[in-house]
Amino acid sequence: MITELDLDRVLASWLVEGTERAHPEDVAAALRQVERTRQRHRRRGWRRDVVLPLRAGRSWLMAAVALGIVIGTWSGFGGASQRVVSASITAADFPWAAANPAPDTVAFVAQLPANAPEGTSWRAATYDRFELDRWTQSDLEQTSVRAGQPLLGTSAERQPDAQTATFTVTVRPKAFEGSILVSPGTPVGVDADAVVREIGAGGWLASIQVPDRAAYTVTARSPRLGDPTVVTGDLLRQASRVPPPQLVDGYTAVPEGALGPAARRLLSEILASTPYRDPYDLAVAVETYLKDPANFTYSTQPAGCIGGSLVECFAQTRTGYCMHYATTMAVLLRAALPGDPIPTRLVQGFLPGQRSNGTETVATRLAHAWVEVYFQGYGWIPFDPTGGSVGRPSTITDRAPVAAP
Repeated sequence: MITELDLDRVLASWLVEGTERAHPEDVAAALRQVERTRQRHRRRGWRRDVVLPLRAGRSWLMAAVALGIVIGTWSGFGGASQRVVSASITAADFPWAAANPAPDTVAFVAQLPANAPEGTSWRAATYDRFELDRWTQSDLEQTSVRAGQPLLGTSAERQPDAQTATFTVTVRPKAFEGSILVSPGTPVGVDADAVVREIGAGGWLASIQVPDRAAYTVTARSPRLGDPTVVTGDLLRQASRVPPPQLVDGYTAVPEGALGPAARRLLSEILASTPYRDPYDLAVAVETYLKDPANFTYSTQPAGCIGGSLVECFAQTRTGYCMHYATTMAVLLRAALPGDPIPTRLVQGFLPGQRSNGTETVATRLAHAWVEVYFQGYGWIPFDPTGGSVGRPSTITDRAPVAAP
């Protein structure tokens, strides 16, 4: 009887060798496993474990089978762990987004105040644990918060007031599915009963759930990255290199097998591109290298590969979309300084939409993933390594370092 781990290898063999070279009994068993998976998850509904399957394939048969697993696996925002080849960027990598949306499908509409910064990405969830072909939220703690009460409480996510701008927006979900709250920055309050999901008690924010409703008003704090008096490259270079212990434990792990020969060569190339070894300059170096179209090609239908991790696959094929870029940056930074690992996490959400007269319309196709790097005294700072003119440009004021460490 084929197991769920065997299923991944069977699907991979279809991608590379074609179904005519896959054993007929394996094909039949895999299809039976697909149906069992779908039925099992219909009975379970969504589980507490939040998982993002990541590998991508491009054959039509692979897409059909993987999409069948995705439909059976995801229910709202959350699902049981499955080693599947993701066939759809929206259905598999963004489980709360509509599957196969039309280009003009609206995810949500937001009303923003005049002081809301332009070009702000919309956050939905963060992930701490990389597991070769997926990201997960580990050690989740849930806290119910009444409408109007502070969302973060004693959470480690809180940033110094002087480093953030606070504003309130009203979000009206459209095609956006599930109950996950979206916010242009870190949400600190909402006019609805909510469930705050943190990674570890009093830890870092994973996501916030609100009941399905026509609209909700959220108060958010956004880092003042464009303000040269608050956050600059020079200040981040000087930030303490001693992060809190819970960050070292949860946000620097690189699992065995994450970096194969191609990924290690890629890391060596990036390290050779800069003489600096502080976290900020390394983050900029990785972001710049991955964004360069001479090094990587953006594609929502990347070439598939067998074995290894998502990072190794991306390093081999040099093609991928935001999940590949962001995952690779996060893992390479964790591995760049073995004796002094850099805390990173993956963030899901949406790129900025079209804004007119204080109303921003965000399309489902703008679902996106990026990276946040932790700097002591400043919290999580965003970086977006996705190339193909998809990723967001950096807004951090910077000048060249005055001297190498």
